[in-house]
Amino acid sequence: METTTDLGELRRQVDAIDDQLHALLMKRTFLVGQIARQKLQGNLPALHPEREAEILRRLARNHEGSFPVQALIRMWREMISATVALQQPDFAVAVHVADEAKGSGYWDLARDHFGSHTPMLAYPSASQVIQAVTDRRATVGILPAPQEGESHPWWPAILSDRAPRIIARLPFGGRGNLRHDPGNAFAIGYAEFRATAEGDRSLIAIELAAEASRTRLFTAIEEAGLTYTAFVTFQQSGDTRVILVELDSHATGADPRLLKLSEQLGSAVRRVTPLGGYALPLSLGQPDESGASPS
Repeated sequence: METTTDLGELRRQVDAIDDQLHALLMKRTFLVGQIARQKLQGNLPALHPEREAEILRRLARNHEGSFPVQALIRMWREMISATVALQQPDFAVAVHVADEAKGSGYWDLARDHFGSHTPMLAYPSASQVIQAVTDRRATVGILPAPQEGESHPWWPAILSDRAPRIIARLPFGGRGNLRHDPGNAFAIGYAEFRATAEGDRSLIAIELAAEASRTRLFTAIEEAGLTYTAFVTFQQSGDTRVILVELDSHATGADPRLLKLSEQLGSAVRRVTPLGGYALPLSLGQPDESGASPS
């Protein structure tokens, strides 16, 4: 049995570690401030989703012991979000909350990912979320992951070159204590979609003439050297279909595979538009933590 002295000594050691952790946190914040000044000089954004993903992947990969990795990720998400806010004081998140149950779930996903002290704005429609990000009233918007059969999907509204793009998928590191589980969500914003070292998904929208067959589309995707993991179809007008395709790699407008895809489709394609993408979420032993989003 431990004596009172033993317990007191253990607590003193814990206090000493807490002081060291706090000192390191302050040092980290100082370094982030230096990074922020360089970003400002280079007109670079404060938010870098790919950098955040790589930090969390490294921590999860190196983690051991009984401390829950989900709690570790949550702690770092709070720290990362706080330092982003230091770099960009007007950082805010717009959240789609049309349905009361699912809306609270998207709110919780946004809070867990972007921090409990980040200002969040609730909007009843997806179009209002997109507009809030477009008008810079919010830096990031949180929207439901697209599903097949939606009568008014939000993603065709970001086909414009000036529209925000998909930059992340939520949750990234576990679902946490959600009041309601709404499924996955996408984050949109103007941060650049950059490749990570351990896997990404890209989203492209393909506008096709109505007569173009699905078989022809997927054959063209394969012949362009691309692999799709999911897709969603929307009949935009009488003679045009738009298909949201999720690819299993990083692909932007400069990717020669997208040009080859357009060439393969020929006159059947109206336009191929990259819509961004996301770093693959951590696999923490929970269902649907790293699989495809659209269905």
